[in-house]
Amino acid sequence: MAKSQNLLPLVAMAVILAVCGWIVAGLFGTLGVLLGVTALVVVGPQVSPELAMRIGHAIPLNPWQAPAPYHDIAQLARLYHLVDTPKLYVVEQEVPVVFSSGNCRRSAIAVSSGALSVLSERELRAVLAHEMAHIAADDIGLMRVANILGRITSFIATFGLLAILFGLMLPKGSMATEIVWFLALAPTSVSLLQLAILRRREYAADAAAAQISGDPAALAQALLKIERATRFTLKRMFGDAAAIELPTLLRTHPRTEDRIKRLTGHKTGA
Repeated sequence: MAKSQNLLPLVAMAVILAVCGWIVAGLFGTLGVLLGVTALVVVGPQVSPELAMRIGHAIPLNPWQAPAPYHDIAQLARLYHLVDTPKLYVVEQEVPVVFSSGNCRRSAIAVSSGALSVLSERELRAVLAHEMAHIAADDIGLMRVANILGRITSFIATFGLLAILFGLMLPKGSMATEIVWFLALAPTSVSLLQLAILRRREYAADAAAAQISGDPAALAQALLKIERATRFTLKRMFGDAAAIELPTLLRTHPRTEDRIKRLTGHKTGA
């Protein structure tokens, strides 16, 4: 069931891309873009966990510097059946942030100094379990595929619109207007599908972390603390503008109160 929930949005994104290719170059265009996506997914360069950590300005954290988190990571790696234990990094950042990169064979997790300061040892373990759920499920690889589909769709749709604008391609017949609208809305549509996948994977990682750690209350409390600390820091930096909330469709993560509700069975105000 979980795999089909991931597959359906990807299939929808692939269909939108295929139609864009057909509009621009007929059957050859459809086959060309789909083969191109397949090639990029199979042989395209992948960002190593170490490079992802460098891009995120993360610094390696040695076991003697953080014995408790490293102990938890080693234990969780066994429970998740990971081939290798993720390496731990720290980001000198006041906003509480935790992110991961890699897959079950090679991975890394970064925790900001802000997260380390607000989370208890029990809450940090729950958050690490959440990130390792992403690693075990290869969510980074899943989003890589979705990102490739999104970028190519945006390129093909924009190319088609420019071709129509400059008279290089003139759609004819009763579907001409619909074709223009389809090309115009295709990038937004795949972006919304990509965001939907992200939100579903967050819920799935929450559920897996709660099951593996056996402590859903700790994860719920950690989410609440991270939400409050993030709001406080952003409000201090950007004022009232930081209080503006995006609609659910435009969010990469579900609302914290919705995640807590699923974890604990009741709504907790953030």
